[in-house]
This record gives sequence, C-alpha cells and structure tokens, in this order.
Amino acid sequence: MAIRFQCGSCSQPIEVDDEWASKTVACPYCRKTITAPAESTIGDVSRIPIALPVAPGQTTYAQMEPVQAPPVPYPDASLAYHPNRIALVALALACGEVVLLITMQWVMASNRLEAEELMKPMMSATSLSQMFEAQSEFFKSHGGVPRWLVSIWVLDLSAGLNWIALVTCGIIGVRRPQHRASAIVALIIAGLVPIFFCCGGLLLGGGS
Repeated sequence: MAIRFQCGSCSQPIEVDDEWASKTVACPYCRKTITAPAESTIGDVSRIPIALPVAPGQTTYAQMEPVQAPPVPYPDASLAYHPNRIALVALALACGEVVLLITMQWVMASNRLEAEELMKPMMSATSLSQMFEAQSEFFKSHGGVPRWLVSIWVLDLSAGLNWIALVTCGIIGVRRPQHRASAIVALIIAGLVPIFFCCGGLLLGGGS
C-alpha cells in the first residue's frame, strides 16, 4: 500500500510506496525534499501525485518540472455563479406594481366625479352601517356596481398580491451576491407603495 500525506512545505497531498516510509523524498509540487511519514496521514485522494525518492547526497529533484497544483475552488461555488434569478423576478414584480398603480390612478381619474359622489357620503358617515348604506344607495342610483369600481377592486387586489410576492422575492434576492442591486431597487419600490396609498387616501379625503 502507498503512504499518503501532505507535503510539509507546500501542504499538497502526495504519496510514496511503503518502502520509502520515514525516508527522504522529493515533493512533485514544490520540488522540496521532505521526510515521508511511517504511515498515511490522509485518506484516499484521486489522482494524487507520487513523490520521487531521493537518495542521500542526490539533488536530482532540482531538475524536476513542478506539478501544477489543482485550483482552489471558490468557497461557495453555488453563490459565486448563482444567477440570482429571484432578484430579477423581484425587479419585474416591482415594474408590474408600478404599472398596476398607474392604471389604478388612471381609472380613478377617468371617473373622478363618480368617485367623489361615492366617497363623500362614505367619508361623512359616523358608523360602518352608515357607510354600507351610503354605498348601497350609490349602487342603486347607478343601476348596480359601476365597471370602473370593479376595475379598481381588481387592480387593488392584484397590487396587494403582487406587493407580497415582490417583498418576498426582494428579501430572498438581496441575500445573494449576483444582481443584488436589482433586489434593492425592488425593495425600495415596495417601500414606496404604502406611502403612495397613504398619500392617495389623504388627497382623496382632502378633495371630498
């Protein structure tokens, strides 16, 4: 059996035959003379180079071509080369959130008079029952729920679900090195969404 050990000079794994135990050998990596141990100090390693025996007084190792050491892998190759698609997904969701909010504002602006007609009695109501009553009166006077209001509800629900997915993907994406800037931008947009809704509510209340 071969004796496997690490070179005392360059720490590369090498091996020698049993007959060269405790004798001087030459490392095929750094070409330094070292003393082989009496038994293996490391486990089985594939493609491990063999150290050449060196007799006392010989320096033939000086003419040896050093073996190139294997490249040291990145500590976490999965992170080094991970495309971080989830950060790009977060950025796409952020763009979608902006589109949903702009569309919601456009629908509201296109039906501003009816929106104000609905909101005035609801804002002046002092209880939840009065708000529902004012809403029912509005629906009766308009022959049912207006299409624009249904569109607002659908857009609002879509924006809410999209925002949850956006925040989730952004938090996961910002923890990975690749495309981290995309995740950060997405989270900034996600943070502005509540501000947008608060300001929109204040403006609507002020206009009523």
